[in-house]
This record gives sequence, C-alpha cells and structure tokens, in this order.
Amino acid sequence: MQHPFYLTALALTFIFSFVLGVFTILLNPKSRTHQLWFLTTMGVALWSGALFAFVFLNSNEKLGIFLAQILHIGSTLIVIFFYNFLAVFLLKWREYKISVILCDIFSLIFLVIIIFMPQIFVKGIIPRAGFAKWIDYGSFYWPYFFYYIIFVLLSARILLKEFFKSDGIRKKQILYILLALVIGFSGGLTNFFPALFNIYPFGTFVIFLYPILITYGMFLPQVKIKF
Repeated sequence: MQHPFYLTALALTFIFSFVLGVFTILLNPKSRTHQLWFLTTMGVALWSGALFAFVFLNSNEKLGIFLAQILHIGSTLIVIFFYNFLAVFLLKWREYKISVILCDIFSLIFLVIIIFMPQIFVKGIIPRAGFAKWIDYGSFYWPYFFYYIIFVLLSARILLKEFFKSDGIRKKQILYILLALVIGFSGGLTNFFPALFNIYPFGTFVIFLYPILITYGMFLPQVKIKF
C-alpha cells in the first residue's frame, strides 16, 4: 500500500468527523448550531472518504475523476456549512448576513461546475508529488483555490474579532474554533499543492484534530450527566 501514513490520517479524519458529527446532532437535534456543525462534519467525512478512495484504489481515469468530483463537493460543503455555523454560533447572523449569502452563492456556483461541468474543473488524472495518480486541474481550479482561501481568511477574521470582544467560557470556545480552523483548513489547503505546485500535502496529517477540537471545546462541556 502506497502512502500508508497519508491514508491513515484520512481514515482518522473520516472516523472522527462522522462519529463526532453524529454525537453532536444526537445531543440536541433541534439546535441550529448543532445542525450546522453536524453538516460541516459530514462534509469533512465526505471529503476525506472520497480522497482516501481516490488515493487507495487502483482506479481508471473515469473513476478517478468521479472521486475527484465527490471530494471537491465535500470540500465545498465544508465551506458553506462552516461559514453559516460561525454566523449562527456567534449570534452574528445579521452582522455577517451579506458575506454568508455571498459564500452560499459562490459555493453553489462551484458545486454546479463540479457536478455538471467537471471537464473544466478536473481534466484528468496524472502522477504528482509522489502519488501514482492525482488531479490534473482545469481552468476553474485556480479560482476554486482562491475561493477556498478567501473564505478561510474571512472565517479567521470573524473569529479573531469575536475572540478579542469575548471573555470567560465564550472566549475559550472561540479559541477552540480558531485552533481548529488553523489546523483543519490550513491542513486541507495543502491538498491543493500536488495539483498546483507538485508539493506533497503534508498538512493532511493533523486534520483529524479539527473535528475533535471544536466538538470538545464547544459541546462536551455542555453535557450534564445526571445520576
């Protein structure tokens, strides 16, 4: 098996995302915050699961392109749901309404391109960065890369702003989300590197910490066990 540590990191990301997402929604299925965090974790699970299959399977080009579509659908859903999650959790929906709507619009545009026009997003499968097969990107891949970066930076800006305005347990919760953002999204960002720069996606090894940090920091302290 090629790249066992990379595949192990993806497997851990899938497992933790799926399990902690289900745990979160079971805690309070009617909470909008819990719903959006659950959807975010399912996006992470979809992305990591599809990327695992993409690297692990000895697939032909047609299957490889299909799996590339699925993993990018997952990464787009992560952006949509995480940004909406921030606005709801921080109780700042009205303040950030315009940027949330713009995030949703751009995300939907990319979803349409990925699903219905894959040839301008992923042209094929080629060897890259030590992998036997990786994405040969199309004309819309660079715009997608910048879309990802922009909304990661916007998320970080919102969290930093709210962090310095908060105190107590709220400040600690925002700190957990900030740490998760740095670990998860910067780690995820390196998975663009093989296609764009022929560089190994080293940040993948720590992404599994992303769902753990947020779920622990935000939800576990709220669990009250009664005997």
